[in-house]
Amino acid sequence: MAIETLPLGFEERQRIKSRLMLLRVVGLVFICPLYVVIMYYGISALIAMVRSGLDLVHILAVAFFVLSNYLIGKFVLPFYRKAAEDSKLTRKHVIKTRILKIEKEFLSDMGMRYVVYTDLTPPIISTYNVLIFKQIDYTKLVEGQMIEIHAVDLDCKRILSIQF
Repeated sequence: MAIETLPLGFEERQRIKSRLMLLRVVGLVFICPLYVVIMYYGISALIAMVRSGLDLVHILAVAFFVLSNYLIGKFVLPFYRKAAEDSKLTRKHVIKTRILKIEKEFLSDMGMRYVVYTDLTPPIISTYNVLIFKQIDYTKLVEGQMIEIHAVDLDCKRILSIQF
């Protein structure tokens, strides 16, 4: 296993920035209006609850408001934060490693899932690890083959591409 740190290529930077722009458009078109509506009804339910007292409908509206804020803060915002951090990247790690074992299983909701065990500690899971450049065909991988993993971080949780 060998690890190199290289600058990002022009095409990689452009694709990462275009991905961020797509996420921003999706966020502005779908997520922000939904969040504004939730905020409006949540605040109006709070005001109505203060004025008229406790009511089951107002309590449920406030609970939905609090739950939606929690879920957006827990799942949506970190995703956008990581995308913004990725757009500022200038370097990547190229890890040359050998495939030790390949497992494949069929998931009813996602189709075929491949788990590739290499010299690295965490395995590469085809449905979990983020591949920005989908250039790999997992069916062509064989055990003992040398591959190059182009990753953002050394623990290979955010993979740019895999080449063999």
